[in-house]
Amino acid sequence: MINNGIAETSIVENKKKRSMGKFIIGTALVLIIIALGFLFFTGKAFMFIADGYYKAHKFPESVLYYEKAASLGNSKAQTGLGMLYELGAGVEVDIEKALKFYTEAANKGDAEAQNRLGDIYDGYEGYPVDYKKAFQLFSKAADRNYPDAIMNLGWMYLNGYSVDLDYNKAKELFEQAAKKGSAAAYCQLGDMYLEGRGVQIDLKKYREYYSEAIKIYEKQASEGEVEALNKLANIYFGGTGVDVDNEKAKVYFDELMKIGIPAGYKGMAFFNYQGREGKVDIQKAVELYTAVADKGDSEAQYSLANLLFDGKGIEKDINKAIDFYKMAADNYNVLACKKLAAIYLKGEGVVKDSTLAEKYEKQVVEFYTRSAEQGNADSMYQLGIFYGTKENLLYDAKKSAEYYKKYTEQCNMQIQKGSVEAINKVAVIYDKGLGTTADIQKAVDYYKQAADKGHYIASKNLAYKYTDAGSKFYNPNLGYKLMKYASECGNADAMNRFGVLNYKGEGTESNIAEFIKWISKAADASDANALYNLGQAYYYGVGVEKDVIKASNFLERAANFGNKDAEKLYFDMKNKGEI
Repeated sequence: MINNGIAETSIVENKKKRSMGKFIIGTALVLIIIALGFLFFTGKAFMFIADGYYKAHKFPESVLYYEKAASLGNSKAQTGLGMLYELGAGVEVDIEKALKFYTEAANKGDAEAQNRLGDIYDGYEGYPVDYKKAFQLFSKAADRNYPDAIMNLGWMYLNGYSVDLDYNKAKELFEQAAKKGSAAAYCQLGDMYLEGRGVQIDLKKYREYYSEAIKIYEKQASEGEVEALNKLANIYFGGTGVDVDNEKAKVYFDELMKIGIPAGYKGMAFFNYQGREGKVDIQKAVELYTAVADKGDSEAQYSLANLLFDGKGIEKDINKAIDFYKMAADNYNVLACKKLAAIYLKGEGVVKDSTLAEKYEKQVVEFYTRSAEQGNADSMYQLGIFYGTKENLLYDAKKSAEYYKKYTEQCNMQIQKGSVEAINKVAVIYDKGLGTTADIQKAVDYYKQAADKGHYIASKNLAYKYTDAGSKFYNPNLGYKLMKYASECGNADAMNRFGVLNYKGEGTESNIAEFIKWISKAADASDANALYNLGQAYYYGVGVEKDVIKASNFLERAANFGNKDAEKLYFDMKNKGEI
């Protein structure tokens, strides 16, 4: 009986255990179902899938799942969609749609959306500027410790947009953002040390900060971040913080193109237009620009219109060019508005139409006035130029002088705050007589102030004065030293001029090897004069082995940039049957 009792007890206990096990499993299943339901209801499951497709660069699929999550009110998905419309990844470029999705997500407190929306109001791609709104958005995102928003706040203080200009505050914010991993903040710090904005110019620090930025961008690029690929391409293409490296730039532009990003097509189009691989290919540039111009990219529309309008290396098509100029103008491209105004005013390939010319001139004025009224000094300068151009219908010498005066006042305020860059800008004002009587002595005095502090553009500008044999300031030895410094800072114009000084033996003994070295560096950056000089060197066999094919390639590239001497020599070679 006892044994039977024990057996019966064990059976009861086992039943209880099995029942409890079923309950636990059942509860777990219910919780999993509830969790999955929550994930799908909030869009998090769709977000997980969408992010996976984005990192794999499968953008059409990414768009699909971001849309599913966004329809459920997921702010991260709305931000993701905004970014895809901004980049043109898997969809046509559409800044209005990007604005819509960023706004929805920003209103829900999404820091990335707030930062990206602020970028648009900060004047992205010509979108109407609203610095106050941009500052508010950057501040909200910065309060959530979003690194690039902290960097953008620094940008606002650096330029005095919606706040008092404060270089110390800008630097402090850039440093905060850099510590949190913002590559763009490292770039901003580098630029401060290059231009001397609130700090002593230090080229070593300039390059070191860009080196740190490149490391971050490279890591992000390896993780599938599209924007990092574009940043790296442009750094190497422009030689910002590093020497120009066309091979590296091409690798990144090619990668962007393979995954269908407009920036890659535009980069490679410009590559072919400039002939950076050694040979100009205008037809290829047209094909690449067309691929993204048809998808709403205003920059590509404008560049394509220029090629069709000029008709260099391709069939001229003014009507098609005007269509693309109009598309770009509708997408906030102010350069397209300027071009259309000139076309209708002069009747270039169309019937003169002063009404249309005035319409586009007013759009140009509206664009620059909006930002000038909010403290943008560069826009004040542009208005000074525009109103001071006698050919324009809206020519107004008085307004031109007023805007140049405002620009000068801004520059002087920046000087008081510690900007070396602004000293050079004031020098240019006196050099060119912008809104005032030209005064070369004052210009030289200002150039010298900035050059003594290490400003590379001022050094180059002053070197031009010192190496002008017809100038009272002629001092070839000092001019040579200053031009060398500007060249070592990476300025292509200075590199070419420094090469020429070595060729002529001005301020130094003639050195043909140095001549070839420096004009080659400038030619890598597509400097038109350097391309012409290098073309001549190969044509006549100066410092290099005579090579008419290489000569013709360099001359054609220089001619495309408007160098008339290169164009003449190139066609002379053709007429002689040398190429």
